[in-house]
Amino acid sequence: VTTNDPTYREIPKGTPQERIQASHRGYDVQGPLQDMNCLFPIHRFQELEHEGGIGSLAETNYSFNGSIEDLSLLQEWPHQVARKMREEGVKAVFITPA
Repeated sequence: VTTNDPTYREIPKGTPQERIQASHRGYDVQGPLQDMNCLFPIHRFQELEHEGGIGSLAETNYSFNGSIEDLSLLQEWPHQVARKMREEGVKAVFITPA
């Protein structure tokens, strides 16, 4: 993982855990590699959706690099992601820090 990476990843709702990677300079990622839900709880939310505990999940989920020291790099993608979420009809977001 490099610092100042202002990109984001689009993760489709049905992505299997083995296709989601975890990389971080600040802590051991063995837990997330064994069960991504401790970091990116998409499968727990799919269970809640299936049980009727929540409405439908967005088809696209997003992952961002948290090591962005140069905030001037954050001029475009927050607006792009917000636009994409509006177009998809997202009404609420769940953010997990890592």
